[in-house]
Amino acid sequence: MSDIEMKQLMRKGAQTLKSLAALAESNKNREQFDLKFKLHEILSPLIHIHCPCNLKCANQNEFTGSDEISELHGVVFWTLGSLSFYRDDVHHYLIDKHNIIEHAISVVVSYSGQRDSNRMLGNILSGPLRYLCRHLLQNIQRNQEVGQIAGVGLKLGSLMSFDRMRKQNWRLIFDAKKVRIWSGNCLNWIQTYGNEEIQEKSIKEWKFLEAQIGEFGCCGGSQEGDNAIITNNLYYTSQFFTQQRKGTEQCPAQPGLIKIMGEILEQEGGMDEIDSNIFIGVKTGFIMTNSVAKSAYTIVTNAYKQISLINLLQLFLNQA
Repeated sequence: MSDIEMKQLMRKGAQTLKSLAALAESNKNREQFDLKFKLHEILSPLIHIHCPCNLKCANQNEFTGSDEISELHGVVFWTLGSLSFYRDDVHHYLIDKHNIIEHAISVVVSYSGQRDSNRMLGNILSGPLRYLCRHLLQNIQRNQEVGQIAGVGLKLGSLMSFDRMRKQNWRLIFDAKKVRIWSGNCLNWIQTYGNEEIQEKSIKEWKFLEAQIGEFGCCGGSQEGDNAIITNNLYYTSQFFTQQRKGTEQCPAQPGLIKIMGEILEQEGGMDEIDSNIFIGVKTGFIMTNSVAKSAYTIVTNAYKQISLINLLQLFLNQA
């Protein structure tokens, strides 16, 4: 088979898998694919079609890297994510037989710094990110483990601004948007269920709050004006402050971090951006964004008030 024929086959394969992934989002179809065809077992070897070198995978296939192979690789993760969602048997098969989580993380870390060198990167990254996010959603205990892997949090944070303002055709805009949504979702799960160390890293090292402000601030004025991205990140921000103010099962309240977060909001103009989104629903019909922005404004303001009271109390105790 010639190189051209191989690339054509890869493109057709990617298109077919996208169709299967869409069909597999239905619970009924997902069960049919599993019971009749064992589709996840047929597709799972394709996880190794283009393993990143840093993974040192013993099952790596000897294909020369190309845009077509990389795109197919990303679509394989996307399709397997659809097939395994809420199917523990399928998910455990992919983990036990093919080490899929480590492969997904490795793809994200390997490709996240190459956003300007490959027009297919949105497609390559969105599949592993989506699989990783669904894994974290269904396996809460793994969030801290993934958060401790070197480089993952920082890479996810950087991907939240992936090709945000570039003017491209609608297909590439859509793929870039998927990368931003799924990377933000992954980081939100890791941070939400993280211990004190992860909570601190998410603020000081991963720049999660700055990424959120960038998303609900910039996306309203970009070519997308995307309601889901704006709303998601407004919610993440309000949740972020609530967790530090009230604490979680994994982590006690951390007033010191709220102070740092307040400084970040001030430096990045975050409160102005939250305030502007309170009125976006009136102008554009983004009713959900309008509602979440109001909630975020109230929650962040209350967090500020609590910090002010704590500071006043500390000052009083020091003078007593």
